[in-house]
Amino acid sequence: MEVAMAPRDEASSDGAGTQSSGAAIGTVKTLTGGAVARHGDGTQVTLHKGDSIFEGDVLVTESGGAVGVVLADGTSLSLGEKGRLALNDYAYDAKSHSGDAHLSLESGSFALVSGQIAKTAPDAFALKTPTMTIGVRGTGVAGNPSSVALMGERGGVAGEVVITTPGGQTATLNSVGAAATVGSGGLS
Repeated sequence: MEVAMAPRDEASSDGAGTQSSGAAIGTVKTLTGGAVARHGDGTQVTLHKGDSIFEGDVLVTESGGAVGVVLADGTSLSLGEKGRLALNDYAYDAKSHSGDAHLSLESGSFALVSGQIAKTAPDAFALKTPTMTIGVRGTGVAGNPSSVALMGERGGVAGEVVITTPGGQTATLNSVGAAATVGSGGLS
């Protein structure tokens, strides 16, 4: 699979040294307050607007911090304050507009508008939290580790989100504003 990626940064501005191996999968587009990327090789860099993001990175925001990233397939992803989001697996083929993305949200709030991956393969884009796995299928979604709401896309297109709990409960959200929460009583 040919993967469309940006060139890798060679050094960090905070002296962290080496960066994650491999090519970039996205770029920091917005930044408020403090945020870092913890690379798969153990290094950590303070993020700045325009910095590259790599597969295996864990994005961490401070109190009052937020970061917005655009991935190679056009997915827009925002992480709110005190957030922790792992970019576990990501591959995108620009020629076929296909690939897969598997992310993990441990804490904080998020907003996501899917790009080409979620639009071309229904099960290829997943966001896992401690309480659920969110399958994003060509739409916009926002939430936190225990709740999610379907935002839709520009023009009011709803798309679909499929939620699965570790216990096997499932819910499908397919209208703008639809929401689900996972609590001690399960999925509601």
